[in-house]
Amino acid sequence: MARTPLYQPDRPHCVRNVLNPPISAAPQAALLVDEAYFEFHGETLIDRTAQIENLFVARTFSKAYGLAGLRIGILAAEPRQMAMVRRAASPYSVNAAALAVLPEALRDQKFIADYVDQVKNNRDKLQLELDNLGFHFWPSHANFVLTRIGPTHAEFVRALRDRGILVRDRNSDPGCEGCVRFTVGTDAHTQTLITALREVTQELQLQSKLQGDSRTDSRADSPAKMRA
Repeated sequence: MARTPLYQPDRPHCVRNVLNPPISAAPQAALLVDEAYFEFHGETLIDRTAQIENLFVARTFSKAYGLAGLRIGILAAEPRQMAMVRRAASPYSVNAAALAVLPEALRDQKFIADYVDQVKNNRDKLQLELDNLGFHFWPSHANFVLTRIGPTHAEFVRALRDRGILVRDRNSDPGCEGCVRFTVGTDAHTQTLITALREVTQELQLQSKLQGDSRTDSRADSPAKMRA
């Protein structure tokens, strides 16, 4: 059976182009845009909910705000659509701890802005380091970078874990054979990661292996379209 590829555009102008056909063909269908990483690229479609009545935009406070354990986010849509959603939603869909913490998090916008700036700068720094080391990666607009390590991906993950750094092995994801995902964080975390990357690359002799691999595929053509 053929599998429909999952496409997750990372730029709103891409989303606008992708959404135009289904908006025209299925005006009664609900269209959901996930903006989980909005803070890290700064563009949004939330303003379009006023013009497109079947458009829903979701955001989370798990990423830039660091509230992943509290499971809280927002859903935005045209007021009549939200009224229908509220009729189907549980009256206790958000826990009390999250409701108590969120106002404090929202008030400290300076902290959020400083953290987001660090992530953006460190994302560029990490991508430059990966490029210098010869790794294939997909340029990111989120707080992570998807990188192809190759057949030694599991050994690579273990070597970083031995140095106190946890990365996600995405090898089992469709189209991501040999890939790992680095989360980008603060200046101190990123410098620790870069130092470990250099050590592990040398320890596993990855540069010589990478030089033997073909790197002719375009970075813009992500196998899993995981740029978020």
